[in-house]
Amino acid sequence: MKAAYLKARQNPGRSKSTVTLALWDDVIADLERIAPHFGCNNYVSLIRSYIGVGLRQSLINLRNAKSGDPQYADMAARLRLNVQDVEEMREMEKGNMGEKSIEKKVP
Repeated sequence: MKAAYLKARQNPGRSKSTVTLALWDDVIADLERIAPHFGCNNYVSLIRSYIGVGLRQSLINLRNAKSGDPQYADMAARLRLNVQDVEEMREMEKGNMGEKSIEKKVP
């Protein structure tokens, strides 16, 4: 990923949204138990870490899929993303969004 994109992601003043996630009690108990072993103060931090790692990997996979890498040839289809979504993500990676913004899509 581009350094400018990563630097923008580190801005603590970025806007945030609240997400409510229902998880089974035993899953939360497991997350609480393993969080300290991954350097997290609590299970919420661990969940954020999991999301961040998964998101970065998905962005890399999408970039590889767009470049024609055969290993990721069907990645966009499996994630049900259209070409415009992939192009917008690539523009975000390049840091070229300018005035353009991506609206949240609600199914």
